[in-house]
Amino acid sequence: RLASMHPAPWPGSPPPAPAAADTVGAHLRLDIAPWGVVYVDGQMKGLTPPLKQLWLQPGRHNIEVRNTGLPTHTETITIEAGKDVRLQHQFE
Repeated sequence: RLASMHPAPWPGSPPPAPAAADTVGAHLRLDIAPWGVVYVDGQMKGLTPPLKQLWLQPGRHNIEVRNTGLPTHTETITIEAGKDVRLQHQFE
């Protein structure tokens, strides 16, 4: 079998930069415990953890974090270019 044409990233290397068209925006950093399914503006983005951050365009975004059997956590955040935002929530 041939090896992959795209080598794996070096351990500890930073995540790849956003594509050129997506360079205006900022990260939404996620700190959710114990876990949650993340929706941005109604679109599912993934499970956190392992998902730790999302790249979002500037503007207002409706964020929902769902954990089975518990009330949904909803926040509206405003992203400004180059200014990361942290979303923290503890499901209980």
